[in-house]
Amino acid sequence: MDHVIPPHRPQKGRLDFIDGLRGLAIVFVLLFHAFSRWPKLYVYGNKFVGNPLFDTNRAGVNLFFIISGFVILMTLRKSRSLSDFLVRRWYRLFPAMLVCSVLILATSGLFPERPRGEIGFWDMLPGLTFIGDGIGSHHVWDALAGYIGTPVSSIEEAFWSLYVEVRFYLVFGAAYFLLGESAGIGLVLFLFLLSVLSSDKFLSLKFGSSNVGLYMVARLHQFVAQAGVADISEFLTSKTYGFFAAGALFFRFYTTQRMGYFWLALAAGLLSSFSVSKAVGANVGLTLLFGCAMFFDRLKPVLGNRVLVFIGFISYPLYLLNENMMVAMIVKIGKAFPDMPALLIPVLPMVVVCGLAWVVAKFIEPATKAFLQLRFKPAVDLPTTG
Repeated sequence: MDHVIPPHRPQKGRLDFIDGLRGLAIVFVLLFHAFSRWPKLYVYGNKFVGNPLFDTNRAGVNLFFIISGFVILMTLRKSRSLSDFLVRRWYRLFPAMLVCSVLILATSGLFPERPRGEIGFWDMLPGLTFIGDGIGSHHVWDALAGYIGTPVSSIEEAFWSLYVEVRFYLVFGAAYFLLGESAGIGLVLFLFLLSVLSSDKFLSLKFGSSNVGLYMVARLHQFVAQAGVADISEFLTSKTYGFFAAGALFFRFYTTQRMGYFWLALAAGLLSSFSVSKAVGANVGLTLLFGCAMFFDRLKPVLGNRVLVFIGFISYPLYLLNENMMVAMIVKIGKAFPDMPALLIPVLPMVVVCGLAWVVAKFIEPATKAFLQLRFKPAVDLPTTG
């Protein structure tokens, strides 16, 4: 087993540059949702679709996944067991999910323009349980829908990444404690490579004019698909696991300064970036930025500036709250002031959701977490970084 690698750098307290990268990630998510995600709803239509700054698709979320791989390995090293680790993650994710789900449901009547449409009480369950409503879990909600007489689905489509995170925690956490750290990272990379092999995009690769390579790829793809790998990959969304693995390997580099880990991390992140279907350039750019933050110490204080750290501090509730609420306000303002410059229409909605996220992160989430800790008395020292 190799659960612990002697640290080269101190790991106490928060890492400001990681919080700054969180802030940058949520900025890209906000810009995508505000300008490009719903062109049929905006008064400015598809004006910003294809713009390299405003149309980065899931690049911001993929940066979150790299950050998560980095932080999760840090947390695993501090955890005594798999159950200890999972309790830590539950206390990190559940309070804000509970608070934000209630806020979204309570305010949904104010925003009939919500892209998600109307929601009800039962729609909070996929998020609060973190099992989602997609492949492999929709049967639960189909059964419940048959009982209550109404369909059940996530109140926010953006919650999909939280479901991916939780499944990653289970896979990586179990592998870490059963097999060791190196084997755990290897398993995550293996699952990512299997997802690439089982994807239809892989079939478009060509090797020379004779297409002999394409024939081999097709045969391999067919074998992997018949083995049921595609279904497992889709359930885990393991096409994202290359980003998680990159983050974990970057953490190994950060604590040991061994260049081999750095190059492996960069290779995993770039391979993941090129495997996505949209905004490849944005994914490559953000992966390279994370790598530069690992390699160049002078970049860390730049990323750890007060503005980005503040945005990183509110990033989790902001991610949970922003899409439907913000887009609905953008639609309202666009209809009320159709001649307003397009760049200005989303400004007030962004400020509103950021302010609400700050209230949640600063006051409501800590109070909820304290109540849960008092009520359930967890036998762990909950982390300050997560």
